[in-house]
Amino acid sequence: MAEWETPVQDNGKPQRARIGSIEGTAAMARAPENATRYTAKEYNFPMGTLRVLNYKKDAGPVVHQITFETQLMMLEGSATVGSGGKTVSLQKGDAVFLPSGVLRNPNPDGDTVVATWIVS
Repeated sequence: MAEWETPVQDNGKPQRARIGSIEGTAAMARAPENATRYTAKEYNFPMGTLRVLNYKKDAGPVVHQITFETQLMMLEGSATVGSGGKTVSLQKGDAVFLPSGVLRNPNPDGDTVVATWIVS
Protein backbone atom coordinates (compact mmCIF):
# COMPACT_ATOMS: atom_id res chain seq x y z
CA MET A 1 0.00 0.00 0.00
CA ALA A 2 1.04 3.62 -0.47
CA GLU A 3 -0.35 6.94 0.75
CA TRP A 4 0.74 10.53 0.13
CA GLU A 5 -0.29 14.11 0.80
CA THR A 6 -0.98 16.63 -1.95
CA PRO A 7 -1.20 20.25 -0.77
CA VAL A 8 -4.31 22.06 -1.97
CA GLN A 9 -4.28 25.80 -2.73
CA ASP A 10 -7.39 27.99 -2.73
CA ASN A 11 -6.71 31.46 -4.16
CA GLY A 12 -3.09 31.16 -3.03
CA LYS A 13 -4.02 30.17 0.55
CA PRO A 14 -2.87 26.74 1.74
CA GLN A 15 -5.76 24.44 2.60
CA ARG A 16 -5.92 20.99 4.15
CA ALA A 17 -3.82 18.49 2.21
CA ARG A 18 -5.56 15.88 0.12
CA ILE A 19 -4.57 12.28 0.88
CA GLY A 20 -4.06 9.91 -2.03
CA SER A 21 -3.73 6.15 -1.72
CA ILE A 22 -3.11 3.11 -3.88
CA GLU A 23 -3.09 -0.61 -3.19
CA GLY A 24 -1.64 -3.61 -4.97
CA THR A 25 1.77 -4.60 -6.23
CA ALA A 26 1.15 -3.59 -9.85
CA ALA A 27 -0.38 -0.23 -8.84
CA MET A 28 2.55 0.74 -6.59
CA ALA A 29 4.61 1.88 -9.59
CA ARG A 30 2.05 4.67 -10.12
CA ALA A 31 2.46 6.07 -6.60
CA PRO A 32 4.32 9.41 -6.42
CA GLU A 33 7.97 9.36 -5.40
CA ASN A 34 7.13 11.07 -2.06
CA ALA A 35 4.53 8.42 -1.12
CA THR A 36 5.02 6.30 1.96
CA ARG A 37 4.96 2.60 1.27
CA TYR A 38 3.80 0.17 3.92
CA THR A 39 2.30 -3.25 4.46
CA ALA A 40 -1.08 -3.88 6.04
CA LYS A 41 -2.38 -7.13 7.46
CA GLU A 42 -6.09 -7.35 8.11
CA TYR A 43 -7.85 -9.70 10.52
CA ASN A 44 -11.66 -9.83 10.30
CA PHE A 45 -13.83 -10.81 13.25
CA PRO A 46 -17.63 -10.74 13.65
CA MET A 47 -17.32 -7.66 15.89
CA GLY A 48 -14.79 -5.70 13.83
CA THR A 49 -11.52 -5.54 11.93
CA LEU A 50 -7.98 -5.38 13.28
CA ARG A 51 -5.39 -3.93 10.90
CA VAL A 52 -1.65 -3.91 11.55
CA LEU A 53 0.20 -1.26 9.51
CA ASN A 54 3.97 -1.67 9.20
CA TYR A 55 6.05 1.30 8.00
CA LYS A 56 9.78 0.80 7.42
CA LYS A 57 12.00 3.79 8.23
CA ASP A 58 13.52 3.91 4.74
CA ALA A 59 10.10 3.76 2.98
CA GLY A 60 9.26 7.44 3.41
CA PRO A 61 7.17 9.44 5.86
CA VAL A 62 4.32 7.89 7.82
CA VAL A 63 0.97 9.02 6.36
CA HIS A 64 -2.34 7.22 6.89
CA GLN A 65 -5.82 8.65 6.52
CA ILE A 66 -8.35 7.42 9.06
CA THR A 67 -11.86 7.60 7.64
CA PHE A 68 -13.83 5.48 10.14
CA GLU A 69 -14.15 5.67 13.92
CA THR A 70 -10.98 3.87 14.91
CA GLN A 71 -9.10 2.81 17.99
CA LEU A 72 -5.41 3.19 17.25
CA MET A 73 -2.43 1.86 19.22
CA MET A 74 1.24 2.64 18.53
CA LEU A 75 3.14 -0.66 18.77
CA GLU A 76 6.48 0.78 17.56
CA GLY A 77 7.71 4.26 16.71
CA SER A 78 5.90 7.58 17.06
CA ALA A 79 3.51 9.78 15.10
CA THR A 80 0.95 12.53 15.44
CA VAL A 81 -2.75 12.38 14.69
CA GLY A 82 -4.83 15.36 13.78
CA SER A 83 -8.56 15.32 14.34
CA GLY A 84 -11.07 18.07 14.95
CA GLY A 85 -8.41 20.77 14.73
CA LYS A 86 -6.24 19.23 17.47
CA THR A 87 -2.94 17.41 17.11
CA VAL A 88 -1.95 14.63 19.51
CA SER A 89 1.54 13.10 19.72
CA LEU A 90 1.67 9.34 20.09
CA GLN A 91 4.58 7.23 21.32
CA LYS A 92 5.06 3.47 21.57
CA GLY A 93 2.35 2.05 23.85
CA ASP A 94 -0.08 4.98 23.43
CA ALA A 95 -3.65 4.41 22.34
CA VAL A 96 -6.30 6.85 21.11
CA PHE A 97 -9.86 6.76 19.80
CA LEU A 98 -10.40 8.81 16.64
CA PRO A 99 -13.58 9.68 14.79
CA SER A 100 -11.34 10.40 11.75
CA GLY A 101 -8.05 12.12 11.01
CA VAL A 102 -4.56 11.64 9.58
CA LEU A 103 -1.68 9.75 11.20
CA ARG A 104 1.67 11.39 10.34
CA ASN A 105 5.38 11.30 10.98
CA PRO A 106 7.30 13.17 8.27
CA ASN A 107 10.72 12.03 9.59
CA PRO A 108 10.50 8.66 11.36
CA ASP A 109 13.65 7.73 13.26
CA GLY A 110 12.84 4.01 13.09
CA ASP A 111 10.21 1.55 11.95
CA THR A 112 6.61 2.33 12.86
CA VAL A 113 3.97 -0.30 13.61
CA VAL A 114 0.36 0.72 14.24
CA ALA A 115 -2.67 -1.40 15.13
CA THR A 116 -6.12 -0.07 14.28
CA TRP A 117 -9.42 -1.53 15.44
CA ILE A 118 -12.63 -0.71 13.56
CA VAL A 119 -15.84 -1.93 15.19
CA SER A 120 -18.42 -3.45 12.82
